[in-house]
Amino acid sequence: MEEPDTGDATDRSLDPTVDGVGLPPDGRRSLVWVAAVAGLVGVLVGAGLVALVLPGPQGPTGPVARPVIQVDGVADPDLVAAVAEVVLPSVVRVDVDGIGSGSGNGSGAIVSDSGHVVTNLHVVAGATRIEVVFHDGSSEPAALVGTDEQADLALLRVGRADLPPLARADVDDIRVGQLAVAVGAPFGLDGTVTVGVVSAIDRAIDLAGLDGSTLRLSRALQTDAEINPGNSGGPLVDSEGRMLGITSAVLSGERPSGSGVGFAVPVDIVADTVAQLIANGTVARPRLGISGRSLTPDEALAQDVAGGVLVESISPGSAAAEVDLREGDVLVAVDDEILRTIDDLVDRVREAGVGGTLGVQLVRDDQHREVTVTLRSDQS
Repeated sequence: MEEPDTGDATDRSLDPTVDGVGLPPDGRRSLVWVAAVAGLVGVLVGAGLVALVLPGPQGPTGPVARPVIQVDGVADPDLVAAVAEVVLPSVVRVDVDGIGSGSGNGSGAIVSDSGHVVTNLHVVAGATRIEVVFHDGSSEPAALVGTDEQADLALLRVGRADLPPLARADVDDIRVGQLAVAVGAPFGLDGTVTVGVVSAIDRAIDLAGLDGSTLRLSRALQTDAEINPGNSGGPLVDSEGRMLGITSAVLSGERPSGSGVGFAVPVDIVADTVAQLIANGTVARPRLGISGRSLTPDEALAQDVAGGVLVESISPGSAAAEVDLREGDVLVAVDDEILRTIDDLVDRVREAGVGGTLGVQLVRDDQHREVTVTLRSDQS
């Protein structure tokens, strides 16, 4: 499928529909993944890994004997220390070989007591060897269970059954302004803790996909907890040490890392991905089968609608094709909820799930119509 243009009228493929993470055209302000690659300088794109690496001396790539706890901002240091004490045993460093011509590292979170560790896909993509280093300094080789490219997540498994899984927060309870603690291994420095707040929720962000395509995550958490190369795949946690999300990207500019604008995949998407990968080794997402973009304000005014999604193409054999959605249709509501942008449509599709039905209201040739769509799996 052609990749949609992501300008002011945001193009967005809904095939598949749930989310990923893109590189806006403005080179001065862009989003980059934050995996660290040892010994390299600048922004690397290759072998399936996009890595931001700062110039100058870098931290050690081997195990660090003692965790480094850095407390920034106005949070109570005693509270942050207590959170770190709870969380650190459930956070790992992920070392990889075979990324391009070198090695690198990211972070991960233990999500089961049977050896499962979640990290970012861009941390391990293309790796020929993956090793997980635990808080106590021990390490184990890891096998790749499966991946979710649309959420930039990967699930690993190690041969240990005595691991402490990280508790999960309820995504519906996450509030803007609440404490957010990022834990990981930036620059290979195990057990590094930084603190900030949840700056925003449901943030739509774009990142360059592993194959150069644009991936989009419509519901990212934004935080000002400092995130640096190597933090990718580590957890963002709340004041009780419960996972809010998995850190994945940082806004770059004159200060490419530590910019105060970082992003995490929210915990509900992480939990769904982990559950599906453990059960099936793959992730099935609901698929409508259209490619389209949000209407511009002028287009919405001309159509006399509050907003909507312009259908640019239909995938043959898809759910959209089955109900005769057509190129040029303007989707204006789902189940009587107004669609203002394509992200609204993505959210409705995700919430309905595979096999769910949507009542889609649309405008075609100045006529209002409604169709009922039964969503299919992107694996079908």
